[in-house]
Amino acid sequence: MPSRPPLLLFLFLISPSFALDFLFDSFNATNPGVILIPDAIVDTSVIRLLNDTNQYSLGRAFYPTRMKMKQTQNSTTTLSSFSTSFVFSILPNIASSPGFGLAFVLSNWTNPPGALASQYFGVFSNPTVPSVAPLLVVEFDTGQNPEFNDPNRNHIGIDLNNIESAKTAPGGYNSSAGFVPVSMGNGQNVRAWIEFDGANFEINVTVAPVGVSRPSVPILTYKNPVIANYTSEEMYVGFSASKTTWVEAQRILAWSFSDTGVARDINVTNLPVFSLPSSSNSLSAGAISGITIGCAVFVMILATGAVKVVHMVVKEVALTLHDPQLY
Repeated sequence: MPSRPPLLLFLFLISPSFALDFLFDSFNATNPGVILIPDAIVDTSVIRLLNDTNQYSLGRAFYPTRMKMKQTQNSTTTLSSFSTSFVFSILPNIASSPGFGLAFVLSNWTNPPGALASQYFGVFSNPTVPSVAPLLVVEFDTGQNPEFNDPNRNHIGIDLNNIESAKTAPGGYNSSAGFVPVSMGNGQNVRAWIEFDGANFEINVTVAPVGVSRPSVPILTYKNPVIANYTSEEMYVGFSASKTTWVEAQRILAWSFSDTGVARDINVTNLPVFSLPSSSNSLSAGAISGITIGCAVFVMILATGAVKVVHMVVKEVALTLHDPQLY
């Protein structure tokens, strides 16, 4: 009897009742296919996680079916593996915004106990009050909080039940020419890939702008058996974000997930693109040209008027002095 290929054998052994495999090339407001709480909504065809008018807004989007994360057989516990890919956009309304970012989350709850807004991604509690385990997070952070040992305003981190990352890496990817930074907070569409190898307690994260092929080497790898302490038998998978006073639009444009193999590819050809509208204080090239021409004409008018005034003065002086040569 011919042997089964490893992947087919893996699929054969997984119970269909626990298998998760889904693909959202876009989202539908009538039937979003995900749990949206509390401020998250489907805006046209994308998930908008936060509410601009709510100062301490937080929003989450979870797939409604929990994945089988831990399996116990013959008194031996093993972790499941999964593959996921998604496209996100983070767009602050002003460049001086401190930045908040968003997070990919594995959690026991759709509403983690004690979760805070602001810089806590809407899933963590104050560091002085540890979050209730288990909570496994990959953060895409566009802010720098020194109290959390954030390295910069554009980084990726692995968070194990704590807002302070166990390991971080700069937002970007490695190419044959070296490191290429990827700004995750300027509104561009960024694609992320996360591969979780349960058997080896390893997480690999890769990012690149949409339109760039998937880099061959992950930008962040974290391997540690301690990961098992932050998982449970079944967990929700999804996204979370939060903010304070500043407005920052965190959007999920597409999402693919599988715990039975490699996540299916996302169709990125028709995804919307987001950017800040032109400032009312900014002037177009045409407006600037118009103003320049207007100023030049105005100066010419002034110059012409000045010549006439001088001529009139000279004429008056000539009349006074009765000197016809000055006329």
